[in-house]
Order: sequence, then structure tokens, then C-alpha cells
Amino acid sequence: MMDGANDTTVAAAVFSRPTGPKAGRWPQVCLDQCMAATAALAVAPPVAPGVPLHPPAWPTRADLEAEIENFFLPGNNQEWARAQLLCLHQGPRQCSNDFLAQFEVLKVQSQCMDEYA
Repeated sequence: MMDGANDTTVAAAVFSRPTGPKAGRWPQVCLDQCMAATAALAVAPPVAPGVPLHPPAWPTRADLEAEIENFFLPGNNQEWARAQLLCLHQGPRQCSNDFLAQFEVLKVQSQCMDEYA
């Protein structure tokens, strides 16, 4: 099991790597939140003996992995499929059956209502 110092190091390393418009903003927000929570915990009154300390300011490795998967991976396939559905068009040499099959897959994946699709 990792202790808090290792979690802090891992999280800080992960938050310092991403670049790009979406990937660059996410770690900065996370770093700001972790730093603010760390500062708040530093001035928090002590807890009674035997009572666990305040919750950690930095995410554990497992929490960090889950957050990254939810944020960056196409786990939100519904939004991705909706975006694909919006720009879908039949190519000049694409068979209509292939186009309709692709449309239907995206419609089901995006969970769009029939009226929207």
C-alpha cells in the first residue's frame, strides 16, 4: 500500500505531464485543488487521539487512474458517438447499406432518441 507522500509524488508527476487544450487545463485544475486542500489541512485543528486524520488532499494511485480513465479515455462513448453522428455523411462510393449500418451503430451507441437521430 502506498503512503500519502508517494501518492503526492505520483499525482504531482501525472498532473505535470499532460499538454494540449483539454489535457493541459485538467491537471492545472487538479493541482490547484490539491494544493488548496493541502493548505487547508495544514491549518486544520488537530483531531482527537485515535481518530483518523483528515482525508488526504492528494488522490491515491487507484483514484488517479480511475479519474484519468473517466476523463480522457472514450469511456464517455455516448458523447463521442453523438459527435460522430453529427458529422456523419455518406461518401460518394459508400454503399447505402454500409452507411445505414454505421448510422444505426452510432445511433444506438449515442442513445439518441429517434426524433434526434
